[in-house]
Amino acid sequence: MAEVRTLGRSRDAWQNIKGFLAAHTVSSAGGVLFLLLAIFLLWPLSLALVKGIYGPEGLTLEYYKDFL
Repeated sequence: MAEVRTLGRSRDAWQNIKGFLAAHTVSSAGGVLFLLLAIFLLWPLSLALVKGIYGPEGLTLEYYKDFL
């Protein structure tokens, strides 16, 4: 009889895990995609903008003036 209860509990636990994964798959995938976007797109762009603003004398827009 104890064996049947153990199997029932593990089956219930597995159903809970499957339900949790089904409910949170979209939000987890969205979080991973946002992290990839931030790492490979937003971070390099922000570094390029910040390095373009700072010059040897401090804050300057000379690099942008020369470029445009």
